[in-house]
Amino acid sequence: MKKKMCLLICFCILMVSMCTTVSASDTHSMYEFVIDDISYTVEFEDSNMSQETQMDIAELLIGSESCNATPANIWCDIFGHDLVTSTASVITHKVRASEPRCKKQTYNVTACEDCDYSEQTLLSTAYIYCCAAD
Repeated sequence: MKKKMCLLICFCILMVSMCTTVSASDTHSMYEFVIDDISYTVEFEDSNMSQETQMDIAELLIGSESCNATPANIWCDIFGHDLVTSTASVITHKVRASEPRCKKQTYNVTACEDCDYSEQTLLSTAYIYCCAAD
């Protein structure tokens, strides 16, 4: 019995050691909006925040008023906010008639994981070649 168990364990170890695992994940989250015939693309550089929080912040960054923020949490008032930080880029498409047409604004975004607190700081603004001329 011991010999069979030893062989079974050795076989399992051999099979596990022969397996290779490859994992790739896209850490960028991208959201696209069209408001009043203006296209926006909001991209977060990492996945520190939940997708719901990213969606709420994306709507805040483009100026949409349909934000579904979570009400303030009393625990944040007592113990302080549980803050996470990310970098977000907002591309406003076809802003100018001549190339470069699209405007890219980069923000440093800080948000609380438990409530609706968020803070966006504009880091840079640049015009980029994104959309071809009509």
